[in-house]
Amino acid sequence: MVTKQHGGAPGAILLVVALGLLVGLGATLRARAEIPEGPDCLTVRGEARMQAYGYAHVVTVQNGCRREARCEVWTTADPTPRHQLVVPAGQTGSVTTRIGSPAREVIPGHQCVLR
Repeated sequence: MVTKQHGGAPGAILLVVALGLLVGLGATLRARAEIPEGPDCLTVRGEARMQAYGYAHVVTVQNGCRREARCEVWTTADPTPRHQLVVPAGQTGSVTTRIGSPAREVIPGHQCVLR
């Protein structure tokens, strides 16, 4: 009777390679998380939408950041009150700042903090 004995070497090599890949992936994710985000990952725009009685002024915040954006937004037509807008990472949010405005152009203002 001939018996073949399978060594553990191929399985051990596979385990070492898999562990190496996981460690490398962890380092990549950690390095990516340490990259500081600037204001470039946020896009803020204003829009005047025609309605039955004038224009509705809308401020839209597109968040391309990895963190939530907490913003105060306003327009040149209505600098006060400032409207609060929370936009989760990777999403877009908007708020209507005025309804029935005669102004058909709107310039938005904003102050945002990433959390």
